[in-house]
Amino acid sequence: MPGARSAGPDATLGCVTESARDFSDARGFARMIVHDLRTPLTVAMSHAELLAEAGEEFDAHTRAEMARELLASVQRLNDIVDSLAARAFEKL
Repeated sequence: MPGARSAGPDATLGCVTESARDFSDARGFARMIVHDLRTPLTVAMSHAELLAEAGEEFDAHTRAEMARELLASVQRLNDIVDSLAARAFEKL
């Protein structure tokens, strides 16, 4: 099952950093962060639900691809959280 691919942690950090500069108010920045977190979370949840509820209906190759996409989405979430934490602790 094809899906969107993450551009990697450097792109994620760059996106978050650039967006933080572009948003002058906290609400705009918060909206951007919520969107960036929800996108990979939605992919991860949908793949996990499909595998849990109907995994036996997919061939082994498709299940493996879904699992890889699930892992990539979780890694993207982790990268976003790491970059936010790094920026937050930079200010301390």
